[in-house]
Amino acid sequence: TVLDGDRAKKEKAIRSYNGGILIVNYESFKLFDVLWECEWDVAIFDEAHKLKNQKAQHTIACKRVKSQWMWLLTGTPMENA
Repeated sequence: TVLDGDRAKKEKAIRSYNGGILIVNYESFKLFDVLWECEWDVAIFDEAHKLKNQKAQHTIACKRVKSQWMWLLTGTPMENA
């Protein structure tokens, strides 16, 4: 499932989601609290270098994810924090 379209279409897709793969961008993730309420098997975050700033809204939102596994992907080299 890919979230796209207007807010109502995205909300409908989230509420009807029943497993498989759900792809969302960071902006949608911040907007839809229902995504944080779900228990995920795996959460995969692309562009993980965007999560480096601990005070950024998308970092705070991603930390609220409930999952057994969390994978962070990036093509950008990261520094030691």
